[in-house]
Amino acid sequence: MIVRLQAPRFFMERDLVVLSANVHNYLKADKRVKVSLTLDGGPLELVREIPVELGLEEPATEPSLWITVPKDGERRVDWVVRVLRPGAASVTMTAQTDEESDAVQMQFPALVHGVEKFEVQAGVMKTSDGERVVTLTLNLPEERRRGATELNLQLTPSLAAIALDALPYLADYPYGCIEQTMSRFLPTVLVARTLTDLGLDLEELGTRAELYARELEASAGSQRQPDSAYTYPKGMPGSFDAGELASRMYLRRARGPIFDADALSKMVKTGLARIYRKQHSDGGWGWWHNDLSDPYMTAYVCYGLHVARDAGWDIKDDALERGFQFLIRAIKEDDNLHRMAYLASVVTLRGSVDDEVESIISDRLYRNRMKLTPYSQALLALALKQIAETDKARVLVDNLENTAHIDRENGTCNWRSGRTRWWWHWWDNPVETNAAVLRAYLAVRPDGELAPMMVKWMVNNRRGNHWSSTKETAMAVYALADYIRVSKELAPDYTITVNLDGKVERTYRVNRENSLFFDNRFIVGDEVLGDGPQTLTITVRGTGTLYYAAYLKYFSLEEDIKGGGNEIFAKRRYFKLTPRLVAKTAHGRSWQELTYDREELPSGAQVQSGDMIEVELVIESKNDYEYLVFEDMKPAGCEPIALRSGAGEGAGVYSYMELRDEKVAFFISNMPQGTRAVRYRVRAEIPGSFHALPTNGYSMYAPDVRCISDEWRLGISD
Repeated sequence: MIVRLQAPRFFMERDLVVLSANVHNYLKADKRVKVSLTLDGGPLELVREIPVELGLEEPATEPSLWITVPKDGERRVDWVVRVLRPGAASVTMTAQTDEESDAVQMQFPALVHGVEKFEVQAGVMKTSDGERVVTLTLNLPEERRRGATELNLQLTPSLAAIALDALPYLADYPYGCIEQTMSRFLPTVLVARTLTDLGLDLEELGTRAELYARELEASAGSQRQPDSAYTYPKGMPGSFDAGELASRMYLRRARGPIFDADALSKMVKTGLARIYRKQHSDGGWGWWHNDLSDPYMTAYVCYGLHVARDAGWDIKDDALERGFQFLIRAIKEDDNLHRMAYLASVVTLRGSVDDEVESIISDRLYRNRMKLTPYSQALLALALKQIAETDKARVLVDNLENTAHIDRENGTCNWRSGRTRWWWHWWDNPVETNAAVLRAYLAVRPDGELAPMMVKWMVNNRRGNHWSSTKETAMAVYALADYIRVSKELAPDYTITVNLDGKVERTYRVNRENSLFFDNRFIVGDEVLGDGPQTLTITVRGTGTLYYAAYLKYFSLEEDIKGGGNEIFAKRRYFKLTPRLVAKTAHGRSWQELTYDREELPSGAQVQSGDMIEVELVIESKNDYEYLVFEDMKPAGCEPIALRSGAGEGAGVYSYMELRDEKVAFFISNMPQGTRAVRYRVRAEIPGSFHALPTNGYSMYAPDVRCISDEWRLGISD
């Protein structure tokens, strides 16, 4: 006499689940069997009024009943249970006869019906000796876990200040080719000059940075981490310690060479000595000292030496002039339009060029401008501006505006060449493209509306505190330094007042002395936040720009949880697959192929045990991201068709799929800006009424980049 327990791998709060006892009789005669169900632990409750839609023939309504099992036969007994609450559920089934008996006991996790929701409202406020008011509406459901709600309002005078965070990465880079030698000190020089031109005392800023870092470090230990439906390793949402990471960042800033005149001088002199040593006899530079002179690398060095001289550093004029002469010869002999545009943007910094070079820029390159990528178009616009061909430079900027990818909802703007055939060339690099366009835009149209949107796109596409390479990072810093100089965002003079529904109010005074380092956070929790709609009012009085971002997170216990996201979004759809054989004929042969008709299922749809379902996750990314994870919570009554974790059929989108008891996780190494779809199949197995919690998506190394999909419900009949 054998009894087998049939149940899902886990239970979800609020589900109705059919638990089955399969009783096998291998004795020598038919047997009367007492079959019993015992529920221990509290999460499960026996249902005595059985829903008709479950399609059960003779469900049990009492914990025990007698059945007859024929010799060498089997019988199934079904009970319906309701999952009342999360916890550990113990299920025991027994089959007793007058001769032999059997029992089975298993423990199952019962999960909470809920998920941590993360909502973001962000924007920009600009004032010119006046007042601006923004009112944000926060709507918190009554059904949420108390003690897990937090509103974190971040107030930032300038997104371009992010350039400071990238400087330690460049300064500490261990290799010494020409590009990295220049990228090691030039961005620091440029940012230091920009801050000084704005009237900021660098040493005083360094002191403020260190003090602010200590304040953040002291407050980090008191931050309470909210509960979550998921368990995250260190560094993922739920364990992210913003105060600790911020304090480390500001300490690196404070100890960097930008705030230490002696350290900066030593770094610049060491870099310049290496640059001079590696200049070739023809005036150019290569990647390393012993290779051929390269026009592109020479242009980069000449740009750097010119910028360093403008910043007040003592530069060998003969070394720079020999480099410029190499570029003048190179642009006359070149036929690569993209490289010619780059050489033109640098050689025109010389102040004067001969008629032939000017004709190449204003005639040949301008006539062929539509053959250029956005990167090289931006470089040509800079060159035209520098030789006083302002009208033609405006035409290039107009052309660029016409091809911009503008996302007003997200507040970003960027360019893509679309020529994926050349993705490995510098003139198609996305970050460098947008950095070059930003520089051209600031030079030709400094008051245009797109500049802040370009900056936000660049900030969103960092990898931690820098971009993907030293060159990308340096180019981004150059553009951000230009933005700081033109926008003067680091010289605000205003008062910010934040008011939460009349319950809490705080005032911040911001000026050029403290714009980089002040306590820019407004954080409140459940002790202040109430249920339902409430307003957060931000008032700015004075002159300057303020970027605000209100991050609201809470643990929702609602029914039919709705999705949302920040930078990434997920939409989940379910399709019933009905198999069908299709007759095929070719080359005198006939055969049949198996195909499937797809029928989209609304939330709450009813299917039968045995039906195949395809799950489709449509993922939208506002920017290029790396190392994303999407955890798709499945209905407890379904099992994936795939039996093993691995790359699977979706290797073109995700790099790895991992099967877990309660979810299927997809790991995406590279997610380009745009929309992609991931699909997998499950089989409806256990009858019942099930909730599929929202898909949970997040970036492993940027915890604020995250999303959830809508919740979905499914009924499975026998």
